[in-house]
Amino acid sequence: MKTSRIIGVIVISVVGLFIIMAIFMGIFLRRNNMTLRDFVTERLAAKKEAESQLLTDASFTPVTGMNKIKLPSGDKMRTGLIYIPAGYNPTQPTPLVIGYHGGFGQGENQEKLTHMSQVADKEGFIIAYPDGLGRHWNDGRKFAADASHGTDDVQFTRDLIAAISSRLNIDPTRIYATGISNG
Repeated sequence: MKTSRIIGVIVISVVGLFIIMAIFMGIFLRRNNMTLRDFVTERLAAKKEAESQLLTDASFTPVTGMNKIKLPSGDKMRTGLIYIPAGYNPTQPTPLVIGYHGGFGQGENQEKLTHMSQVADKEGFIIAYPDGLGRHWNDGRKFAADASHGTDDVQFTRDLIAAISSRLNIDPTRIYATGISNG
């Protein structure tokens, strides 16, 4: 009898705390004119940015394997991954492939879906998996432009290629792009 009472008190307390947190979250979202989706997307992007290395920072030295990167483009800080194959030779110009994820995705999803990093090891190219803002690319459609906050993804691609080329020996005649759906 006592055990069930204690469990009941704990359950009621947890539910009460959850309701209080939900109320405060609702107030916070309203004050900041945000949806829950916007909030979660913003927090995930902030976490990703904090874990990433600034590609344009002189102290950043890419290593073979996967590198988490961030790069300023326009007025936004962008994130993504760059995979450098084990056989990369900095004295030889190397092809670059950019793999764009589909809508609601991230670069990490694109890597897991395509396994292009394994192909890069076998064929000897560098692959970048950039992240679209709001998990979308601005491909010109209204929904995609709204979801990506109207960013200039063409300029971001130029910035990404320039930043990678400044760090790694990229063959400018062998830069390729691939992607799925919105990518």
